[in-house]
Amino acid sequence: MKVYVHKDSTIRDVCDIREERYYSVEYLKTLPDNTIQIIPIKYDDTYFLDYIKQSNATIILENLVEGGDTFMRMLDNQGLLKGALNGRYATISSGELPESINNFNTNYMMYKTAEVNEHNKYVAYSRHERDYDFLFLNNRPRAHRVKLIKQLEKQGLLESALWTNITEGRRLPREFEKNDITFESLIDWQRWDAGECIIPQYFDTYFSLQAESSVLHRYSFFTEKTWKPIIANHNWITLGAQNHYDELRKLGYEVPKWEWTNLERWQDRLKGCIEQIKIQKEYGLHQWEIDTRPERRHNQDVFWKQYDEYYWTTRQELEQWFSDLGGDIY
Repeated sequence: MKVYVHKDSTIRDVCDIREERYYSVEYLKTLPDNTIQIIPIKYDDTYFLDYIKQSNATIILENLVEGGDTFMRMLDNQGLLKGALNGRYATISSGELPESINNFNTNYMMYKTAEVNEHNKYVAYSRHERDYDFLFLNNRPRAHRVKLIKQLEKQGLLESALWTNITEGRRLPREFEKNDITFESLIDWQRWDAGECIIPQYFDTYFSLQAESSVLHRYSFFTEKTWKPIIANHNWITLGAQNHYDELRKLGYEVPKWEWTNLERWQDRLKGCIEQIKIQKEYGLHQWEIDTRPERRHNQDVFWKQYDEYYWTTRQELEQWFSDLGGDIY
């Protein structure tokens, strides 16, 4: 079967598909049933829904900037999750999904984060004392982030942090921000300020705390929040999915072995995250930084090697995945 890709699909960033295989909205319904059709889906775009649900073609639902429970929530909102779970649709995303879904995980967010940080390759270790304990950047007010902020405030841990809550108007001091950054520029994929490491933020803090986008299930989804501390040679503590730390370890990264990271309930992982901050502060943040220099450099090496190999590795794996579906991409 031939593989056809919607002209707005992001998959063209990671796979060379012949130009005549890109279709417009008008061309969609003229394609025969014995084809594989990659259709991009978004939270606010329901244009394709009727066609997706009525088509007899092999449909692949694609969104390369979502993964884990954020992607499943989007599928559910559009009435497509059941079809994905029972094998009616395959998916291409940027994270893990349940085993019953035939999903190709592109890890595209790693690629995009590296792309906007090529000028920040191999950031050096900074030896000086820092004014802040940790960096904690927040944009969208997801429930677990709101709760984490409240708990950190309650326990006085944000008093020594460099942190934001953009939707509530809390921004960084001017010297730590780009002058023209806006809410829109943080999420605009043409500019994507959220993906760029602003190095002074990291040089004046000892570690990064991040609440990843996906925490509800065990399925990991690595966004720029995971990759930026690695790029910036920073220690980090992450509230993520249950599999977050284990999946990073499988990719070759040196990852702390903290018991709370594998707890099933995200609320318990949140408590563990806060306790870990206290443990590291008591141990000594500067000493923690000294102790982990080899691991941080190793992680930088792994990250940039994976970025350098991303295009060809992903292309080969994607070709095999299409072949397993019975698809001919060329």
